[in-house]
Amino acid sequence: MPGLIVRTVAAAAAFAAGLHIANADELGPTLQRIKDTGIIAISYREGTIPLSYAVTDGQPAGLALDLCGLVAASIKDRLGLPDLKVTYQLATASEAASLLEKSAIAIDCGATPVTPELEKQAVFSNPVFISELTWLVPRRLRVERDGRRRRHIETIEPLSPGDLRDQTIALVKGSPGIPVVLSLSSDQTLGLSIVEGKDNAEAFKLLETGKASALIADDAQLAALKASAKNPDAFGFLSGGYPGASYALMVRKDDPQIKALADGVLSDAAKSGNYAKLYAKWFESPIPPKDVTLAYPMPAKLKEALKVHEEQPAGQ
Repeated sequence: MPGLIVRTVAAAAAFAAGLHIANADELGPTLQRIKDTGIIAISYREGTIPLSYAVTDGQPAGLALDLCGLVAASIKDRLGLPDLKVTYQLATASEAASLLEKSAIAIDCGATPVTPELEKQAVFSNPVFISELTWLVPRRLRVERDGRRRRHIETIEPLSPGDLRDQTIALVKGSPGIPVVLSLSSDQTLGLSIVEGKDNAEAFKLLETGKASALIADDAQLAALKASAKNPDAFGFLSGGYPGASYALMVRKDDPQIKALADGVLSDAAKSGNYAKLYAKWFESPIPPKDVTLAYPMPAKLKEALKVHEEQPAGQ
């Protein structure tokens, strides 16, 4: 009998060990680490407003952070961790990719543009935002007079890139908008010249101070720059745009389980209308830290991208 008990206990232990291994295989390395530690570590960006940025108290905020919150909630439910702790780490895109390789973070919520270089180190989720390259130009007032009496005032501005003939265009150094401007200038014989800023703020300053007649960049970035200007109404967007970047969350390269979970959450958010609500929160409502409103309705191309999820079953 004692021998039977020993054999039974040993068999039970082996069975339990087998379950643990199977469970670990099912979860994948990232979810298993979260389960073991009770912590999910998330990285974010410093100034990618309104997708992922640091507010004045050092806490992260943005559309991508809210979507990552939905992912964290799904992980909490799946692992049965009601006290799951979420920690945040500020990191650049390249730093975040390295942190994922080392398992120092579980997911990067920086809303990172998908690039071949980063795809060598990490895997991207379904898009959280799809940008367009578009133009921001200054509005000017023209006063029509009838004798000494003012007749009316109207706002004038360029209506299309063709109206920018012989003008100077501001861009961020290395921007994907550079070949767009060069090609446009050549194809339509516009005689455009380029002046570069080291970042978005410096490029916008060139436009704001009159050193450039237009700025071309991702629409989300331009919306944030316009809203933060001393006089937002002094600037407007040209109609039309060009393909921009696909922004996504990043996860470990060798972990299909965490990618599948994140993709499922994002798909469900798009299908349920939750994504549209979050978009309105960050692009059409006052946002921290200064309660400015970007006043940028969802572009048609982003709406079209969300329709892809309408025919998908929940969780896919």
